[in-house]
Amino acid sequence: MRKVSLIGPSSLMVSLPSRWVKQWSVKKGDEVAITEKGKSLTVNLQKSTESSKVVLDVTSVGIFNKNFISDAYKAGYDELVVKGINNSIFEAIQERTSDLLGYEIMEQSESICVIRMVAKEVEEEFENILRKTFINLIEMSRECVLCVENKRFERLQNVRNLEKANNKYTDFCLRILNKHGAKNPNHTTFLYAIIRDLEKIGDEYKHICDVMLKDKTNAISPNVIKLFKNVNGYMDLFYAMFYKMRQEKVRRLYTQREELRKEGLMLLKAKKQSENLVTYHLLGVGELVFSLFGPYFTMSLTE
Repeated sequence: MRKVSLIGPSSLMVSLPSRWVKQWSVKKGDEVAITEKGKSLTVNLQKSTESSKVVLDVTSVGIFNKNFISDAYKAGYDELVVKGINNSIFEAIQERTSDLLGYEIMEQSESICVIRMVAKEVEEEFENILRKTFINLIEMSRECVLCVENKRFERLQNVRNLEKANNKYTDFCLRILNKHGAKNPNHTTFLYAIIRDLEKIGDEYKHICDVMLKDKTNAISPNVIKLFKNVNGYMDLFYAMFYKMRQEKVRRLYTQREELRKEGLMLLKAKKQSENLVTYHLLGVGELVFSLFGPYFTMSLTE
């Protein structure tokens, strides 16, 4: 609780929280935007975030994984220097950097690679990219079941590639949240949890594609196809609810979760390994979709 002070004959003033000031390096002369909403005021810092740099020494870590590049990107670093590389590591860096919006390899020597953010993140793009994440996942789910149901397995590799787009979108959104926070600061943690699990849902559909591409018989029972469509519908339900909450949708989210679990657990008794694996990953999608509701509901309490 803070008291309002009178400055001069008619100006009222309230101090900014010191913790927030230190976190965002607020200084005298910085500009802030103030948004009115009933009795509430939202203060939004307008200055750009300073560029940040980190060094990754592969020889010190003892191992290299291309996910290290993604981790630095999501953390919000604008420059990443990777030391102790060889040709195979550089190829892995090239592969991963191509999947990260705005990251480019700017310098490379025999043992060092420098990656920089060459595009300025536009915070206003966060909402657009988040919606594209949902749309991409829904397209992936629908195309996947169509390929399996109609035995068009030659298209599954194209469907699998949609998971790369999912990673690209979710990594960008997580970077924005880590570097700038959400438009409503109270939503940052909850949005992070939701987007992290949206990335995992894409992984589950990718695994289903891998199972079907490996299975030479390529035959899935009608019951598993039915479960597939029901799980996809569950994803559609959360997407609709995310942008417009309704009591009826919340009730359906809870009741359908139990229905999907019962349906899937019954199907896990199938003799065919590929069907069991597909069912297992579909159950994973269902549980991940349900897990999205917790942070979403908490976020709705802090509008």
